[in-house]
Amino acid sequence: MREIIHLIKKDCMLIVRDASNLVMILLLPLLIATIFGAINSASEETNKLAVALVDNDKTPISAAYIERLSQRDDLEIIQSTLEEAQNATRLGDVIAYMILEPDFGARLQQFPFISSPPEIRIVSDPKRKVISGMITGITIPTAMELVQERQDSGTSGMASPSLQPLKITHEDYVVESELPVSAFSITVPQAALWSILACVAIMSTSLATERLQQTILRLKVSPTPMWVILSSKILSCMFTIFISCAILIVYGKIAFQLNIQSFAMLSFAILCSAFCFAGLMLAIGSLGSNPGSVAGAAWSIMVIFAMLGGGMMPQFLMPEWLSALSSISPGKWSILLMEGAIWRNYSIVEALFPAAILIGLGGLGCVAGVRNLNREKFI
Repeated sequence: MREIIHLIKKDCMLIVRDASNLVMILLLPLLIATIFGAINSASEETNKLAVALVDNDKTPISAAYIERLSQRDDLEIIQSTLEEAQNATRLGDVIAYMILEPDFGARLQQFPFISSPPEIRIVSDPKRKVISGMITGITIPTAMELVQERQDSGTSGMASPSLQPLKITHEDYVVESELPVSAFSITVPQAALWSILACVAIMSTSLATERLQQTILRLKVSPTPMWVILSSKILSCMFTIFISCAILIVYGKIAFQLNIQSFAMLSFAILCSAFCFAGLMLAIGSLGSNPGSVAGAAWSIMVIFAMLGGGMMPQFLMPEWLSALSSISPGKWSILLMEGAIWRNYSIVEALFPAAILIGLGGLGCVAGVRNLNREKFI
């Protein structure tokens, strides 16, 4: 155990000695979290709003109203049951859900010749009042369009004092999870992924350098067992990843008031990610003994993982075909698991699938790395 600790300290000291490594592992991800978070915070409220809609009326009038809402450029309507709407809101697939109350169609058809207008309930996170207000600002004019269309068709009668075509009721989302109340809930996991990828690229290059300089060979002929040497490499990478991610999370918590649903789940997510990418580091670092070639291959692979995994564009903004393709990137599952701890409020069961993928990929990487080194007679 003492030998492993000494080897881990050696690897960490090699990273800290080079200032450029710290820039890639810490400074660049911090800038990504800050700059992209600020940009997205300024623009997130102008994007198309995904809203689940529960139709408890189910009349031709309510269907016409939903169709007209669906045609809006600023709203994406997803019809669902109440349970589906609540679950979609909890998982962050939609930002809120609306409920058309019974008699909605009959009351809207009679407006303005009715004392009580039709009712819509808008259920959203209480910390996102702007979103709730924007949805209200869309639903009322859409109802007025239907009323105007009916009036143009020649309906007449005695008007009541009611001037509002809809009664909007706002309710707080009372399920225990909280939605990402700011863009930083998304950009901090993205920045953590970039830090992880930088660790992998740097330590892969370091492993290739040690092989070129025959450091691994000298350790092999020493009394230190080879499994201790390789274990120390994996643990060194995992330790570096965990510390860098912890620093980013603390920074997000202090600077951006990042809300974290479960610190235990977040620690589990980082550990799974660390093991996965440590295994990939061993596999990539054993591909060749030329540090330049290994560095180029490592960064190329890591950038692809970042692009597909959501390090540049959040998963929910990707087209469907690209979102499906992103499943090959461990970055996707790493971000998904971290988001599950920060704002998606994943249960243990929901976290098992992405965790199993990360652990499985890490195990495959370890096997591939040991096999590559075995072929070169380093073991």
